[in-house]
Amino acid sequence: MLSKAVIIGSVYEEPRRLNDNTIVLRVISKTGDHAPRPIVFHVSIGGNLIQEASELKRGDGVLIDASFKTTAQGNPPMHTYPDGQAYVQYEVIAEKIAKLKGIS
Repeated sequence: MLSKAVIIGSVYEEPRRLNDNTIVLRVISKTGDHAPRPIVFHVSIGGNLIQEASELKRGDGVLIDASFKTTAQGNPPMHTYPDGQAYVQYEVIAEKIAKLKGIS
């Protein structure tokens, strides 16, 4: 099974370099027609997209074509809050990025 995501949103946290080959940033998007609520995606960016991603700033509108980062079983990674509560984080790996005008 192939899981893909197309995210239209705005840069919530400016890109930061993890190492020479990876930049990460957070993008916020809205979902729901009746009661829109934000969803924060954690985006990993590598390869030839690093230069383009490093120029993004907080509030920039973006369109990201990505695949979900999953465990070996195909599930989203589980994390734990300091109080012991488990949660899932939307983590994606960018395959294409386009900066959008008029979206923030």
